[in-house]
Formats: sequence, structure tokens, C-alpha cells
Amino acid sequence: MRSMIYLAASLALAPIGVQATTSDTLANLFNGGSLSLGRFDVHGWSLDKNVSDVSIDYSKIIVDIESSFEGFTLDYDFGGQMSIAAAGSIFNEFSYYVTDLLRPHFVENVLELTDPVFEGTPPNSGSILVTEDVFCGGPSGGVIVGQKRAEIDPDAEINNPRDSAQFLCKGDLWIEKEITIISEGARVSLGDMHQEFVPAPATAALLALGLFGIRRAVRRAG
Repeated sequence: MRSMIYLAASLALAPIGVQATTSDTLANLFNGGSLSLGRFDVHGWSLDKNVSDVSIDYSKIIVDIESSFEGFTLDYDFGGQMSIAAAGSIFNEFSYYVTDLLRPHFVENVLELTDPVFEGTPPNSGSILVTEDVFCGGPSGGVIVGQKRAEIDPDAEINNPRDSAQFLCKGDLWIEKEITIISEGARVSLGDMHQEFVPAPATAALLALGLFGIRRAVRRAG
């Protein structure tokens, strides 16, 4: 309890908008790693399925977490791994937990695909589809609170690289993500992917609790 009070106090007193960044590879994350920064912890990463016509080197896929008091982003640099040149497909499914140590309600989650490449032309361009399910409370017994679908398909004249969901969840989020890339014979690739998580602001009561903890620590030290 005391550690949570001190955490709340230090974060509540941090300058709003100050950002920090850390990163890791998907290979390390799938092997028990986590991305922790400030009040946010992204952990429990799991590669659930990989059915692809190309070999994917997860050690070359970099995930950055950038955190400020207002929220945090995950940026995926796929490093050329989500790419297929000949006719075939990539199907990749992975999942992870998102924890906010201050426990306010999450209110929004954004998914955006960036730097797609289609070397073919319609009607043989191929397609990129990323879907995401967001559960509140974890995979077992959790309640689905948000779903997203970002899709780029020149053959079907679909260009929706961004989707978002607004929801309330005072607890861990469990994210299940599927990436499907299809080539009709020419190169199709996804360069980057961007995620944004926005929690509700910490309350004045939480700030007061943090200040109270500081005052008690100072009195005891004196």
C-alpha cells in the first residue's frame, strides 16, 4: 500500500506531457519480457499462432513504448518481417496484458497501420488486415469491451488504416491481435503499426493521497 502511495505521488507531481521511451524486440517479449514505463506495464506477451508462407524473425521486430501522464503508445517497427513477395499469405496472432498501476478507467484504444507497400496493381494487389479484440479483466472471464478493424485492400477499394474504440475498464486490458497479409504475386508489406492507449485522468483524490503519503514520510524522517 505504501509503495502505491509513493508511486501515485511521484506520478501525480510529474510534469504533464513529459514523455519517456523504452523498447524491446518481439522475440524477447514473447520469451517473458515486458515493457514497463512510469505507471504503465505491458506484459504477458504470447505468440498464439503463426501460419505464414515466409519465415518471420521476431528478433528484428522492435516495439517501442512511449509514456506520458496522459497515456502511452506502442509503436511496432516490423523491420521488413511482415512482408511477402510471392503469392501467399502471412497470418500472425499474438496477445498481451496492459496494466495501469494507478488504476483509472481506460477510455480509448487506437490502432493505426503505417507504411504499407503494394507493388502489384488492381485486381492483383493483395491486402493487409489487422483486427483486435480488447477484453477487460483478462482472457479468462474477461468482458470484451472494444473491437477494431484496420484494413487496406486496393482490389476492393478499401483504405481504412485506422480504427479506434472507446470503453470503460478499471482493470487490466487483454489485447488479442491478428495480422493477415495476402499477396497475389507482387510484394505486399506492412512497415509499422501504431497503438495508443488513453486512460481517464487521475482524480484529485488520488493526488491528495499521494501528497498525504509524502507528508507522512517527511514527518517520520524528521
